[in-house]
Amino acid sequence: MLDHLRQKVISLFSSVSTVMISTYGPAGIQAGNFPCRAAGLRLYLLVPRASELLFNIEYRPEVIATTLEWQLNGTAFIVPADRADGEPVVLSLSQLPDSDWCEVVEILPSRLQIHPVDPALLSETIDIQEINPE
Repeated sequence: MLDHLRQKVISLFSSVSTVMISTYGPAGIQAGNFPCRAAGLRLYLLVPRASELLFNIEYRPEVIATTLEWQLNGTAFIVPADRADGEPVVLSLSQLPDSDWCEVVEILPSRLQIHPVDPALLSETIDIQEINPE
């Protein structure tokens, strides 16, 4: 069953190319839509350096990432430049337009709430920490 949940989460993450991320911190409540890529159970976003979201993440790394079908609670951090050169998912983000003025943010997920578009289907919550042995 845990492998089934892992595959479901990976499939949901890999099916999106943009997510809305929300933060709260010294810059107040901040939210924005950003390009993203998935690598297993992790999400990577390309966030402009001038964004107040980065300021909030440095002080309070808890974030919420949202799409039409799901909402993810997790912990975010800015990927150091030396690490960014060696990871394929980060390299794919660095090839996007305007990436020279952005930072890559990694989200380590803790809980995923799935809200199907079809109202006849039930919502589902997956505690990712329990299925992720890392």
